[in-house]
Amino acid sequence: MNWQFLRANTNLETIRRYLLPGGMAALFVVGLLRLGVWQPLEHLAYNSLFRFRGSLSWDQRLVVVAIDEASLRQLGHFPLSRKYYTLLLDRLTKAESSVVVLDVVFSEATLEDRSLAAAIARHGRVVLAQASSQGQFLPPAPQLKAPAIAIGHVLNAPDSDGVIRRIYPEIQNIPSLGIAAVQVYSLVQEPVVLPDLHQPLWINWLGPAQQMPQYTLTEVLNGNVPAQEFRDKIVVVGATAKGLSNLFTPFDRNPPTSGVYLDATAIDNLLQRRFLRVPKTRWLVVMLILAGLGLSPFLVYWSWGQRLVFLAGLCLGWVLLGLLLLHLNYWLPIASPLILFGLTTAIVEVSERLRLTTRLRQDILRLWQFYRQNRFLLTDLNQTRDQLQPPSATPIVPNPLTEGIPSTTVQPVEQLAELADQLARAQAAYSAIARNLSIGLLAADRDGQVWFCNPVAAEWLAIRLGDYLQDQLVPDWFNPTEWEANWQILSAGQPFRRESQRGDRWFEIKLEPLFYQPALATGIGIAAQPPTGLLLLLEDITLYKQAETEVRNALEREKDLNELKSRFISTISHEFRTPLTTIQSATELLEHYEWSAEEKQERFQQIHRAVQHMTQLLEDVLLIGRAEVGNLKFRPARLNLTEFCQEIVTSLQLTTSNHSLTFVSASQSPFAWFDAKLLRQILTNLISNAVKYSPQGGVIELGLQQETTSFVLWVRDQGIGIPPEDLPHLFEHFYRANNVGSITGTGLGLAIVKKSVELHQGTLTVQSQVGVGTEFRVALPLNIGQEDIAI
Repeated sequence: MNWQFLRANTNLETIRRYLLPGGMAALFVVGLLRLGVWQPLEHLAYNSLFRFRGSLSWDQRLVVVAIDEASLRQLGHFPLSRKYYTLLLDRLTKAESSVVVLDVVFSEATLEDRSLAAAIARHGRVVLAQASSQGQFLPPAPQLKAPAIAIGHVLNAPDSDGVIRRIYPEIQNIPSLGIAAVQVYSLVQEPVVLPDLHQPLWINWLGPAQQMPQYTLTEVLNGNVPAQEFRDKIVVVGATAKGLSNLFTPFDRNPPTSGVYLDATAIDNLLQRRFLRVPKTRWLVVMLILAGLGLSPFLVYWSWGQRLVFLAGLCLGWVLLGLLLLHLNYWLPIASPLILFGLTTAIVEVSERLRLTTRLRQDILRLWQFYRQNRFLLTDLNQTRDQLQPPSATPIVPNPLTEGIPSTTVQPVEQLAELADQLARAQAAYSAIARNLSIGLLAADRDGQVWFCNPVAAEWLAIRLGDYLQDQLVPDWFNPTEWEANWQILSAGQPFRRESQRGDRWFEIKLEPLFYQPALATGIGIAAQPPTGLLLLLEDITLYKQAETEVRNALEREKDLNELKSRFISTISHEFRTPLTTIQSATELLEHYEWSAEEKQERFQQIHRAVQHMTQLLEDVLLIGRAEVGNLKFRPARLNLTEFCQEIVTSLQLTTSNHSLTFVSASQSPFAWFDAKLLRQILTNLISNAVKYSPQGGVIELGLQQETTSFVLWVRDQGIGIPPEDLPHLFEHFYRANNVGSITGTGLGLAIVKKSVELHQGTLTVQSQVGVGTEFRVALPLNIGQEDIAI
């Protein structure tokens, strides 16, 4: 039941806040709309939009013969003699005009009617006007009515501002003059689709009356207008002289124009099918209600300034929309929607201010009740302090905050003042502490919006007050999945921490839940609430991580060194055992047995080879040691590589009879700057390894090729090859491939080759296939200089 009540209360609050302002404004505007209160403003908007839109071009099938002031001065006062109309009809008959519309009332019979009737009959397509007086129609004289093809009324109803905005298509089954003219035109010339004649037609004014295509009556009677100007056209004849008939339009108000302009505009609208389409009142009411209900929820979340800007933009947009629709022959009401927009904004503003005032009062009371224990504690401490001091030491000073305020208001004001004072002192202390911390400190609400941030956190996170924390942490510090998982942990009230690397710096991020709002009281007791915010602590742990890395690297180096020592002892022990055994055996044989000179010489050679092997092993170890500590120098000199390589191949060929050592050179200019000692180490070790690991013999090729920026040397054999899994470790100290079997070796030769190539700033690559052979390629840059380089 409590949940149902809370949900119902929440729904009512939502309706009151989000929908009530717009609904009230819409009902108010619609009610006054039905009473016609906004009609003057709509008329003003109507006239203004037409002027903003500008003029439109007239239909080429329409022309006006105007009875203007100049014609009256020549032909006499109005009404004119009907003989002039007879002459005009005869000229229009010869010009083969399509339809003639006499926008002149001939209600009284005269002696000239017979000739005029004959002229009407000769033309055959004349439409006469029918006026009204005191609610009664005044038809044309019977003698003129008979030959006329149609009769049309000229009854119009102007609005309160005098502007005629609509015409009535039929009155007592008599069409308006313009509709009658177009109906005749449809019969004799070309079909014209007519609108619904059971509803008023809204006039689409084309522009100022002087832009209407017209000729004066005297110009036509005198034959000054070419006949083709009237051929197949609708000719409207009417008075345009001032004072005869006043017609107000959006373009002609001071001075007004004449009624013939209205009939000509109606005929143009019918021919072009551009009468205005106006929404019905019921649709306008529905639109206003929906607009009010839809507008207020958006305004609730904005400030007063934002509401004003939005209101101005919305009103301007609505006016521009009305102007655009006017170009498309649609009339959109302007005044009532603009009033609705403004009224909705005002009601939302007042409602929000009242809501905030009420909430402020409730928050003051809630905070006072929650923090009164601290207040009482402070009061007790103050009372204890006052008891320890003399009475004169604590003079009573009037409170300026409550002076002059009614007694019913003093208590909330005092409560708020005391809470504000405590908050100010706490805030000052917390801010001073936060500014001087070496770690980043940041607080945000449950939505992640930051409301506290010290300078360190602002710099490291590039964040400001009001920003959202997740926008800065995702994806730079957390990926979206990690952030969502950690946020769930935090929402459950549990802290979490993690380390993150940013460039060359390491940070530790700690997020802890915050509970800074009082718990809501329920019918059972104080309910456990989720965190109302979070606290972020950001610490730079780069030095710690560097120290950790250094310790780890030192441990790795120590481990590698121990492994190297073990391999060194194992290798040296193994390699020294054989030559020492040889020396010991030869020495004992020489000591205990009598040998011939040749046999003694053989034993001495065995001792000599054993000593040489041990010496070479020691030299290799010393060479590796100097390279490791940076004492191995690079001393280049100018060499002839072709001769140098050939010499090495020749000398090494003497040490083997099972292998054929060949040298191939494709160099045009073999001279370059290299260290001869290091280069000898490179070639000797590579060729010796090729001989050693080709137990079946075969061809071993040393090649030389000059490229644009380097010399390329390669050694290619047909030996046992190197397994793929051994290639990454091939140049490590004392490392030997797992397929060498009983072939002797120390595992230092390729390490020496690699160091020697690095001193030359060159590159070393290897390609090998088990059982097929191996190829080492060395690329040494040309003329790298004569200065010494140490690694």
